[in-house]
Amino acid sequence: MLKLKNVKKLKTEVSAMNELFTNSLDKINKEHNKILLQTISNLIQNISQGENIDEIYLREKYLDSTKTSKKVEKKKPVINKSEDLLDKVNINDKQYYYQNKENGIIYNNQSKKVGLYINNDFVFD
Repeated sequence: MLKLKNVKKLKTEVSAMNELFTNSLDKINKEHNKILLQTISNLIQNISQGENIDEIYLREKYLDSTKTSKKVEKKKPVINKSEDLLDKVNINDKQYYYQNKENGIIYNNQSKKVGLYINNDFVFD
């Protein structure tokens, strides 16, 4: 029975230590973000003074808090207006878009190049 009490005690101590580590990491993260923001703010101020650019413009452009830093831009394939639109094909339950011409480019549904259309065959990278 003593072993069970010791295991329970150890389990509570480990969970308390885990909570302490989590709280400490959160505080460190907040402090780091505060220092980083202050450094970036000072940098923007120095750039605006050195280059004679409006500081408010730079702050709105580069410190906009409503924008997410991990914003993913979706790029569409560049198509000449003289060419037709891309053709669509399903291979292994995945949609691909390709240029229906010799050595045409094959794109996935995120508009990334994944292969070539050669001799009426799909050749993937």
